[in-house]
Amino acid sequence: MKKAIVLILMGLLFMSSCEKEDSEVVIKVYTGEKENSNVSVLSDGSVKLQLDMAGDYTHWYYYSFDEQKVTKSEVGTPEPDVWDLAFHRFDIKTNDMGVIAYSADAYDGISAIPAEGYVLDTENDSIAVDMTDVMNGNIGYVHSHINQEISRFVTYSLESYPPVYTYHPKSFVLRTKNARFFKLKVLDWRNNSLTANLILEYKTLNY
Repeated sequence: MKKAIVLILMGLLFMSSCEKEDSEVVIKVYTGEKENSNVSVLSDGSVKLQLDMAGDYTHWYYYSFDEQKVTKSEVGTPEPDVWDLAFHRFDIKTNDMGVIAYSADAYDGISAIPAEGYVLDTENDSIAVDMTDVMNGNIGYVHSHINQEISRFVTYSLESYPPVYTYHPKSFVLRTKNARFFKLKVLDWRNNSLTANLILEYKTLNY
């Protein structure tokens, strides 16, 4: 009887291990300030990044590929020493990165590193930070650099309230200032409350 029980338990353990191999395995999860961000490293080396920015217009969310964590900083304060991408709702800036946009369904097939065609950040005076008087048509803007190529996955108009958003599914190749390369896609861009809740997936591209 004891031998039969042992055999059954061994069988269950084997089945459990097979199921884990066939599913997404989260290796590490980082939870950011106020649990508004998390990073999940999957078994195939891909990384999922979630940023729940809700109605936050007053902060940048800086992300580092190396540290795999998010730093939340108020708009107008100095940029952190280590970062690659920064998110202000649907405005995205980079730390001297180049970006190429592709269709959303191109992501899985991206394996080669493009030699040229990368778009750099440009200066922008339309970063909305003060929405307190938006009902009267008054919005406070600040200056920053943003990358128009990657920011175009969502376009929006603040001429009416609530703002009108249009989603454009895309995938991207990113080249860092240290000549590292990643491919990235947007999995989701808002939650049920229609606020900024970005879910991204990216993976390193090797030569």
